[in-house]
Amino acid sequence: MGIKTDSHPIMKELTRIKGSMKAMKDIEESKAKNAEDSKKSTNAANEFLQRTLGTNGGSAAPESLKSPAISSANFQGKHTKFTDEATRQKYKAF
Repeated sequence: MGIKTDSHPIMKELTRIKGSMKAMKDIEESKAKNAEDSKKSTNAANEFLQRTLGTNGGSAAPESLKSPAISSANFQGKHTKFTDEATRQKYKAF
């Protein structure tokens, strides 16, 4: 009595649709996981940069790196003029 559902063409179509829905669900889950991993990676990179470069007000940088690399204070008393006394006297005349 009735039609056998195992061999009916609609069962093949139903199996195909179920497979497509499962594949779509897997893709969506993978995409959500990748977005979460990307966010974690971005946060980890930001924390690393803050620790190593001291982007929070230079808190991680040593005192020697907080001032400008070249300033007049770094060179006071370090210039040596290579002139002798005779050359100095020569230029004083002008």
